[in-house]
Amino acid sequence: MFILAKKYSDDLKLTVVREYQEGRLGIRPLARKHVIKSKSVVGRWIKVYERFGSEGIKRKRKNKSYSVHFKLDV
Repeated sequence: MFILAKKYSDDLKLTVVREYQEGRLGIRPLARKHVIKSKSVVGRWIKVYERFGSEGIKRKRKNKSYSVHFKLDV
């Protein structure tokens, strides 16, 4: 049995982090408000945002496509 990790949108991540920075809600209440399963996920977003900014919490697109010419050269 596989349990798939839920993917959260970049907009949701930024919204949650900004709400936390405003100081109105803590990590646990924010997780409940936005239906995020774990408060540790929210905490991780906050730490990454503080260190790397908004680019840090954006999802990285891993699947790159390369031309046949490039593949043959490599």
